[in-house]
Amino acid sequence: TEVLNFRVSDNATVGGIFLTGIGDHHTIGLFPSDGDNAEFPPEGAVRLHHFAFQVETMDELFEIRSYLQERGIPLVWEGRRAMGGHTSVEFLDPNGYHVELYCDMDQLRPGQPSRPRNPNAKYDTLEKSKANPKPPTW
Repeated sequence: TEVLNFRVSDNATVGGIFLTGIGDHHTIGLFPSDGDNAEFPPEGAVRLHHFAFQVETMDELFEIRSYLQERGIPLVWEGRRAMGGHTSVEFLDPNGYHVELYCDMDQLRPGQPSRPRNPNAKYDTLEKSKANPKPPTW
């Protein structure tokens, strides 16, 4: 926050923290490490959780999901997240890195708080996310 001018946008219930620098709900998410393998940071260390790439529409997410499923690539997650309000498709790349493709992430102006947490606003499929649009404001 002091060096790169990020600001804290949200705190995760699992001990992580989200930072933003460009208006998205989060640009970086920092979480404790749960690995004890020597190749990974020690438990409790800050580590890279995933890479995320924005797409323009939910229809693109449906196409991406189909593409991955046709190739037998298992999904880690699909649907709408409660934090950030975005809808995404997530999978592991061949090296085991977590990759997220998302659309419609909440945009936060400086000083604007995050959307209040609502466990009922999390949907575990693209279909449920599309059928239950999120309120545009909070």
